[in-house]
Amino acid sequence: MVDLDKLSLSELNMLKYLVDSEKRRIINMAKERNIFGKIIDIVTTMGVQFHKNHGSYWVYIEPETLMSNVKSMDDVMKLINSTQLVIIFDDYGRNADVYYRGKKVFCIHLGEVEKVSAGEWMDMIDKLYNKAIKISRERERKALLDEIVKEAEEWGIDLENLVNRVKQAVLNK
Repeated sequence: MVDLDKLSLSELNMLKYLVDSEKRRIINMAKERNIFGKIIDIVTTMGVQFHKNHGSYWVYIEPETLMSNVKSMDDVMKLINSTQLVIIFDDYGRNADVYYRGKKVFCIHLGEVEKVSAGEWMDMIDKLYNKAIKISRERERKALLDEIVKEAEEWGIDLENLVNRVKQAVLNK
């Protein structure tokens, strides 16, 4: 480790400038990777919801098996130091905190980035986001299927004939 006590005031000022530049670079990287948006999609698709007076807390915990044990935000806070990843999103204030291996690595409060630590947790967010997209698409597909079946039954429509027409149209493309 570098002995910072031996740096002069001008060297410390230059170091402070460089640290601030790195912070801006990391914030821009998080924005470019849409980390905040991905976090929201992950927790609202795969997480658990805790209602409060105004809005809700949404929580995602990795490993996911621990989420079934969580009954309150107190339970969530107790797990932070013993889990791989904890994401907390407050949909009322649009605040978010991410803890990776017990350390807070991301924080947005009232739209302002308060903390972003570069690291492998961002890759984990990307993988979880891809999983959330698949889950969301499957839910959308299932809801559309249910709607189609219900309407066909209500209107006395023969779905088998229409399915064959759809398949034929896809083959002719």
